[in-house]
Amino acid sequence: MKKVIFIPGFLGTKLDYKFLNYFLKDKFDLIYFDYDTRLKDKIEVIAKKFRRFVNSIKLKKNEKIDIIALSVGGLISEYYLKFIDNKKVDKIVTIHSPFKGANFISLFSKELKGLQEIKKDSLFLKKLNKKHLIKVKELSLYSKYDYVVPGYSGKRGNSIKTYFFIHQLVHVWPPNVSKIIKFLKR
Repeated sequence: MKKVIFIPGFLGTKLDYKFLNYFLKDKFDLIYFDYDTRLKDKIEVIAKKFRRFVNSIKLKKNEKIDIIALSVGGLISEYYLKFIDNKKVDKIVTIHSPFKGANFISLFSKELKGLQEIKKDSLFLKKLNKKHLIKVKELSLYSKYDYVVPGYSGKRGNSIKTYFFIHQLVHVWPPNVSKIIKFLKR
């Protein structure tokens, strides 16, 4: 079975993974990337931890993994793919990821360094958006109705607009799950 890593978003938990795995378990080997989702660390630091995680997965010769990344998980995975390593990944699905920033960041402590990096027009986002993803197939799900990741902030390359607005559940909304499965099976 194809190995797929799930990266949760800000304040995400293993429950996010369990809900998604319920839909995918017969089709993919879903693997949970566990990190401090409070985003105390900068995203670059988390992406380096992700590299160690990917390198710990036993792959056969020429085998590649796929990634499903929810919200800020999309920024972590894109940083990894653009600035660290893209040789082990075939496809990535980003779900409502704040590529152009997120709302409500000012409500949280400035000590959450990774969270501060997703403010609109942050230096981190400018760096991330300047470089293009290469050699990895990408699907981006976004919604103009999402109250956390506004409008087209989640839009990237090969994008599909969704109409779901509850940010915390967007990865398990059945129409989105169908789109994810269809893309990963191609």
